[in-house]
Parts: sequence; structure tokens; C-alpha cells
Amino acid sequence: DYLLRVNLGNPEYFTEEAGGFNIGDTEMVMIKAANTGADGVAGGIHAASMGPAGTPYTTFTGRKLNNSQGLNGSRPYAYVVNGSRSLADFYSSAGIARISLLTFGTPNNADNGLFINSLRALDQTAPVVTLNGAAEVTIAHGSSYTDPGATASGATSTTPALSGSVNPNAVGTYVLTYSATDAAGNVGRASRTVRVVDQTPPIITLNGPATVQIPYGTTYSDPGANAFDAVDGDLSDYVQIMTPIQPAAVGSFLREYVVSDFSGNESQILARTIQVVKADPVITGNPSASSITAGQSLASSNLSGGTASVPGTFAWTDASTVPGASGSYQVTFTPTDNTNYNTVTLSVPVTVNSALTPIESWGNGFGLSGANAGPNADPDGDGFSNAQEYAFGLNPTNASGNPAVLSQGINEVKMTFLQKETGGVTYAVKGTTSLSGGFTNTVTPQLSADQSGLPSGYKRYEATMPTSTGRGFLKVEATLPP
Repeated sequence: DYLLRVNLGNPEYFTEEAGGFNIGDTEMVMIKAANTGADGVAGGIHAASMGPAGTPYTTFTGRKLNNSQGLNGSRPYAYVVNGSRSLADFYSSAGIARISLLTFGTPNNADNGLFINSLRALDQTAPVVTLNGAAEVTIAHGSSYTDPGATASGATSTTPALSGSVNPNAVGTYVLTYSATDAAGNVGRASRTVRVVDQTPPIITLNGPATVQIPYGTTYSDPGANAFDAVDGDLSDYVQIMTPIQPAAVGSFLREYVVSDFSGNESQILARTIQVVKADPVITGNPSASSITAGQSLASSNLSGGTASVPGTFAWTDASTVPGASGSYQVTFTPTDNTNYNTVTLSVPVTVNSALTPIESWGNGFGLSGANAGPNADPDGDGFSNAQEYAFGLNPTNASGNPAVLSQGINEVKMTFLQKETGGVTYAVKGTTSLSGGFTNTVTPQLSADQSGLPSGYKRYEATMPTSTGRGFLKVEATLPP
């Protein structure tokens, strides 16, 4: 017959005035036409329901308005009120139940007939709103969005009103609703869903250089990488190191870095090359070298001792080198593990002894040669041989010097002389108070306080012998090595 749309659950239109009425169980209402008399007047009430026209109210099997008080009595039915227009269930002011006389869709008088006919002719068709373009759209974050709009038919305007907006710079789901209204007040709507999604991968940058060299055995501390995403911000804490193992051998290793934002966009993969190079052993103690004679090569000098941080051997870098003088010469340490460790060099001092005898070397310093350079020669004719002048620090080309100087004090005699500090010369001082008895007293010389004006390599000594007679004799004997 006709469809009356009623929102029974809206308290703005329907309120419970008396007991016995349960809106939740109601599928039918009684409608009073306007200007047809007081509430409940017989013939002024009609029923609207989903039942077919011509079905008597009493035979309708659907849920009806509940009446726990029966048909008789003063206003025994509950009703709901909307302003001045009452929507009520039928009852008889005379207490006579007339509900059974009503038939769905059948007017009881002309006024009610007009009301029902007007309901039948009521425009309840909403305008049709048609979207231009798809109903669901996805755009990238940071892009621009221009909505294609919509059109309306059967409405007062062909351009629907738009509510809602899209912010391309904020990830999210946006709903745009278009609505159009016709002259009867019917509203048609259509909606478009626009999703702004993050489609841009994060930017990742390495901390530090792309190539790093570390010595073998060194623990590598990775500086990591920074990552930033236009939507999620700083993602440095989420950077993944795809090959985090510690390099354990000499060689080149690749370490890769990647990060994904919260939308699943993956950055480019960056790589850092870690070159593990041979390490230098640490020399913790230098070896010592034995002395050699001038003209010998370093091969004649034996290296002994020496320690390093790893096992290995010490050897002369060039054993064929013939040193011209004492000094430091290069030694090479070769590690046993030469795969992971370099050889290193260091300097070790070597003493080079002269090939001449000490006296010959001493004589060369004064320009002596040939027969004048021998230990028994006396080139200056002072009565002292080269051996004696060598032992007591004299000049073999100057006859003015004396090997020792004697002096006499109170109850003592003293002899002053020079001793050679190197070259293996030994000295012995003997004393006596009488030459007839021989030199039987041993006198120990003492280092003199006066060490001025001495030739290089000599020290001045004093030997003192007490004597009760004021008379004494001292002699000093020097013995040269063979």
C-alpha cells in the first residue's frame, strides 16, 4: 500500500507515556491524521504496518502495541507523542474496543482517506549521487590530490555538496561525502575513500668512511648508519646490519646496512668495505749483538735474546753488511704467522773492534807507522817504549813526559800516574823503605780528585805509602794483554 518510515528508537520522536508499551517489541504504530478530532476518536485513527492491505488489525500476526490492561478503561493504551501531532494506538473513549473494525490501508472517512492518499503519493525517493572516478583512491604521501567530484540527478542542484577534505602530507584514510537534496527533502549521498600512504623509502647514510682498514686481531667497532624518513622521522635505531659478524682473518669483508619505515618501504642497501690487513708485531725486547772485528760482516755478530708479541725470529736485515765502525744496524723480525703479521725492523747496536792491536791503534793516532809503531819502539828517544807510553798516557812523539811523578810528604811518599781505562791494561804498585830489601809492599792506588788535562781514555791515580823514616820508594808496573 505505502511505506511509512518510522525511527522507533529515536527518543526525540517517540517517548513512553504509560506502562504496558514496549518500543523494542513494536513493529506497528497507529497514526492519527491531522485535524481529525481528539486522541482516540473512533474513525480518526489508522494503522500503518508491513502487513498487506485489507488485513484486520485483530488478525495481524506480527508484533503489536502491548496492552497489559485490556481494551476497557480510561485510556488503557500507552502512546508516544511528537509535538502537536499524536501517534497513538487506537482506543474507544466510550470504553468500547474498536480496533477490530480497522483495516490496514482502508480509510474510514474522507479526511483519513486524504491523509492515506497523500502518504501514498509522498516522494520518498532520494536523489542519485554519482561519483566521478573511483570510489577508492590511493595517493602517495607528499603528493597532491585533486578530487574529480560528483554529479547529482533528481536533486535541486546537479552539483552535490562536499564534506571532508584530504591532506596529502599526512598519512591516513580520508572519506569525502557528496550529498544532494530534492524538493521533498530526500537526501542522496555517495562517498569516496582516499588513502594517503607512505610510498617513499627512508634515506640511509653511512657514519664514517665507506672503506675501513683495521689490523688483524683488532676488534672492529662499527660506526653504524643514520636513517631518516619523511613520515616516521629518525629511524637510525632501526637500521639493520645485514652482515654483523666480526672479521677474523686478513682479507676484504663487506658489511651492508638497510632500514624499513613503518609502512614497509625499504631503503637502498649501503655497503662498507672492511679491509683486514696484516698487523705489525710489537717488539717487547730488543736482541743483543755480539761484537765483531773491523772488516767482518754482520753475519759474524750473533743475535741473542729479543722478545715480541707473537712468535718469530730476529735476523740481520742484511747480514753481508760490513760495518765501518761501531753503531746501530738494522735487524728484521719475521713472525712465524706471516699470513696475518708483517715483518718489522729495528736497530740493534754493534761494537766493531779494531783489527789493529790496541797499541797500534793508539800509535796511529800519533801518526806512527812502520818500525816506529811497534810496542818496543821509542820514536821520541825519551827512553820509554811505545808500550810504556801507551800504558801511562804519554805522547810517543814528545820526549818531555814522564810515566809517573813522585812526591814526598811528612812520613809518606806518593806517586801520581795515569791508567788506561780500556784495552785490558793492568797496574800494580809496589813500595819499600829500602832498596836492598826489594819492593815487597803492595800499595793500592786511589782515583785522584784532579782529573783535568788528561788524554782521552785515561784516569789519574795516586798511590801513597806511609814511612816512619821519611824515606821510601814506589814503583808501578803496567801489564799489557798479549
